[in-house]
Amino acid sequence: LIAGATKQGKTVALNSMILSLLYAKQPSELKFVFIDPKMVEFSAYDKLFYHYLAVLPGADSEEDEKANAIAKSSIQAKLVLEALEREMDERYDRLYKTKVNNIRRYNKECNIDCSMPYIVVVIDEYADLTMSVGANRESKAIARSITTSIIRLAQKGHAAGIHLILATQRPSVDVITGLIKANFPTRIAFRVASRIDSQTILDMPGAEYLIGRGDMLFSEGVELERVQGAYVSQDEVNAVVEHIGSQYGYQKSYNVPYYLPEQEKPAPPERDDMFEDAARLVVTTQKASVTELQRLLGIGFARACRIMDQLESEKVVSPSQRSVLVNNMADLEKILNKM
Repeated sequence: LIAGATKQGKTVALNSMILSLLYAKQPSELKFVFIDPKMVEFSAYDKLFYHYLAVLPGADSEEDEKANAIAKSSIQAKLVLEALEREMDERYDRLYKTKVNNIRRYNKECNIDCSMPYIVVVIDEYADLTMSVGANRESKAIARSITTSIIRLAQKGHAAGIHLILATQRPSVDVITGLIKANFPTRIAFRVASRIDSQTILDMPGAEYLIGRGDMLFSEGVELERVQGAYVSQDEVNAVVEHIGSQYGYQKSYNVPYYLPEQEKPAPPERDDMFEDAARLVVTTQKASVTELQRLLGIGFARACRIMDQLESEKVVSPSQRSVLVNNMADLEKILNKM
């Protein structure tokens, strides 16, 4: 968890962490997921598309895939975080089948073709994803989903090789909640405006006295250490990603990125056993109501509602006024025979 006031070194610290990981790990060992609601902080890293990025599948073209490789909106963030949850669950299933309890032991025991890369999720300006998504119900649901996914990944992702770096310049209690703090024990505070902000990030004062320009307090549980962050310029970032993006492995072209699991399409609901009887009944009587189905078929309210929904989906009855759309049994039999 990284927090601090604007222009105090947060973005530079993120870049230095990313570059350190790029120097330390090969593409087969590490993948990144970037979530960037500001749309400009991580744009340089799209050149790592083939080598180091994990992306959602299902794009219409390679251009669309590249354009959406870095999540820039709340909806994109929600989808990629949900995909990471599926990835995490699949990894735990593989760990269970191999009888190991973490990714390091798994990769030692399996061959290189089945090894799993580490995934580092870098989220810049977390507050923009959860606080500025609007006041309507759908936007609030997206914000809740993002927060829930982040907490679940932080709770369980470590053993499966999924790690999160969460950054914000708004260290308020409605952004850095108790659940977020409980699941991010390692924290970095840059200079903040007030003692309250320092208390929110570190559970103690002190960050309000820092001098800026990368001066930070590093907390890992109980210990607190003052550290000077390394400076990495944007030119250096560009040079590194250009160099990596232009390279190919020996006898191996990194011609596709790392794809996260697709969302499974829900199976169509099974027809109720009494669906055909109900359909014939409403066509014969030309009456469509839940209470009528309850009375004539001798079924409960919930089941009658479910059957009525199924009659609507097959256009036997109308969705609004529950009027019968099929006039005779011959037309009904045509509908039933197609099912």
